[in-house]
Amino acid sequence: MQIKCQAHLFLFTGVGDIKLNASLEFGPNVQPVELPAQNETLAPGTPVIVSGWGATDASNEILSQSDFLMEVEVLIVDDNTCHMELEGYTFFPSMICAGVDQGGKDSCTGDSGGPLVTKGVQYGIVSWGPNSCAEPEQPGVYTSTSVLRDWIQEKSEV
Repeated sequence: MQIKCQAHLFLFTGVGDIKLNASLEFGPNVQPVELPAQNETLAPGTPVIVSGWGATDASNEILSQSDFLMEVEVLIVDDNTCHMELEGYTFFPSMICAGVDQGGKDSCTGDSGGPLVTKGVQYGIVSWGPNSCAEPEQPGVYTSTSVLRDWIQEKSEV
């Protein structure tokens, strides 16, 4: 399957759209995901799943890329706490944070673009994190799909 990427840099999100040369066939391993309502948010503490093929060892992010799709449960972090914990970083309204206070669970290098989901609804897209992955009180940062819902629907023609 060839993938043609049209790198539309959406202001402050880094999100683009991908055009496939062929239609997808849905089955056990390929399923659509629902989107949240426009500007819908999750309450702080809501458990969400992040998945990807990224690094599994924060001390060796390049050599620890996974050969298998991995997932981990993290919690939505309220904006004020996230901004305090990641002081010095720039935040935009399209960003949401998720992690666990004690560390040990996070998205990491190589997971960018992956989904942040709960109950079959994709609320975020892996975007960035602080200097190292899975550190205590250092949540990951995700692009909110609810902020981009209209744009996603327009691009996906659904």
